[in-house]
Formats: sequence, structure tokens, C-alpha cells
Amino acid sequence: MVAIKKKQHYVPRGYLKYWLTSRECKPGEKSQGVWVYNVNGARENRFSTNLMDISQQRYFYKLVVDIDVCNLLRCKYQDSDPVIIQLVELFEFLLQVNEVEKSSEECAGVTDIAGKLYLEKLYEKIEGKFQKTIDAINESIQIYTSNLTSGKANLLDLIGIFVVQLFRTKKMRRDCSNEIKGLTSHRANEKIDFNTSQEDSFLKVVLFVDAMAFAYDLAGKEFSVELLENLEGESFLTSNSPAFRISIPEEKNSIEKFVGFMPLSPRIAMIIRGYKPIEKNFLVRRISNQEVSHWNKLIAQEADDEIYSVTEAANL
Repeated sequence: MVAIKKKQHYVPRGYLKYWLTSRECKPGEKSQGVWVYNVNGARENRFSTNLMDISQQRYFYKLVVDIDVCNLLRCKYQDSDPVIIQLVELFEFLLQVNEVEKSSEECAGVTDIAGKLYLEKLYEKIEGKFQKTIDAINESIQIYTSNLTSGKANLLDLIGIFVVQLFRTKKMRRDCSNEIKGLTSHRANEKIDFNTSQEDSFLKVVLFVDAMAFAYDLAGKEFSVELLENLEGESFLTSNSPAFRISIPEEKNSIEKFVGFMPLSPRIAMIIRGYKPIEKNFLVRRISNQEVSHWNKLIAQEADDEIYSVTEAANL
């Protein structure tokens, strides 16, 4: 028996837990919740809810990977680094599952089950590793910095946290969906037009693989990470699109000029750069309430349709 989560999160609950705060609740409800602000509706529409009901979508990671999707993925990444090609090959497992189901009546339904679970489980493995880093930083930046020096912590984890979150959201998937409309493949000299399910599955795999490829490329550059810590009281917001890129249009594809931002808790945020601003790859800076307000405006602008806060009276 396999438990299949219908509500699949594209922002991890382990990350969002830092915005939990006590709330008035009805019998049977959780005593802590996150304050949610609707972006696409009226801003006064704000409410507190539990982590299960935000940054999630029913079967968000469901895949249907057939031979045509596999062939197109192989073609797209055929000239990539061997590490990336190995990632692409992971998804051929779903093709194998389908063959097993065809060969045995006892395996009826396993393709559907695997399709709903497989990509989510890959993300869960990544989350488990990265959550330890987020927790360590929020427990003590000083100890985390010491662990970096001694080799007990790896700065590349922060690159991974940012990039994986950047590529996995509903907003990113929607922004990229127009680029894959009308996909076709060829099999035995026959042109195959992709259906919506095939296009969606292809895009989900591409965003997963491209996230890893981008992190791989960024890690190979003179990157830097800057942690911002506010001790004055103003809290960072976050959203259902918490990692975002800051760059001018003509520098969009330049890793060397890449700048990204992501809050790690109401007290701590990070800036990822594809360069070293003062010849250092790790910096810690204490900031004022005024600078937190500046970042919060950007967070609100880059949000998809929900902004999250620890207070009902957050200044948006």
C-alpha cells in the first residue's frame, strides 16, 4: 500500500513553518497558522490558515512519461554534461513501470501511482537535505559560519535551496508553459503531436533538470552568498514564489551577472550572486527595518497569488 498525497506542495512546509504564528482557531483546527494575503484579489482579503492549504496543488507533480516524452527529453539534453544526462535518465524508470503494468494484471494501476509519486519523492529527498541547512542558519548564523570554515557545512547547499525553489513553483511552470505549446516528436518516420498531458509532463521534467543544471553552472562560477539578518523587529514576508531573480532584461541569460533573493525566515534572507562583490563568496550583514521594507516590496511584487506573513497587519 502506498500513501499518495493529493495536496502536493511546491513550497516546502519545512520552509514555511518559520512564518507560523499563534492564532484564534475553531475546535479541531491547528493553533498556529500563517497569515495569507491574496495578490490577485482585494488586499484586504487576508486570513490565517495552516500549512497544508498553501503553496500546494492537487497532484502538482503528476507525470505521464511515455516513449515520445522520453525521446524528446533525450534529444533536448543529448549534448549536456554527463551529470545532467543521468538526471534525465532517472525518468525512464516511469517508462519501465508502464511496461511492467502491461505484462501483469497484478500490476494494474502502478503507472498511475508511480506517476503521481515519482517527481514529488525526488523533490522530497532534496528538501530533506536542504532543510537541515535552513534550520541551522535560523538556529545560529554564527555557528553556521563556523561550520562553513571547518567544512561541516557547504555553501553550495544555499545555491541548491535557491535554484530548486526558483524553478519548482506554479508561477515558473505557468511562465514557461507557452514555450512548449505544439510540441512534436518523430517515431518510425511518423510525426507525433503531443497532447496536453505529454506537454505538461515534459515541462515538469525539464524544470527539474534545468534547475539542477543551473545550480551546477552557477556553482562553477565565482558565485557568492550574502545572508541578511534583521534584529530590529521588522519581519521578512515570503510568498508562494519565494525565490526570485533580480536582473535587468539584457542580462537575463548572464550567470556572471546573476542576482537572486530569497527570505529564509522572518528574520533572515539571502542574496545569491553569480560574482563576488568584494572578492568574498560568503558575507553576513545586519540590516535595518528600512531595508527589510525594501525587500518586502520586491517580495510582494514577485509573488504569484499569495503573500505570507507572521502578522495580520503586515505592511504591503
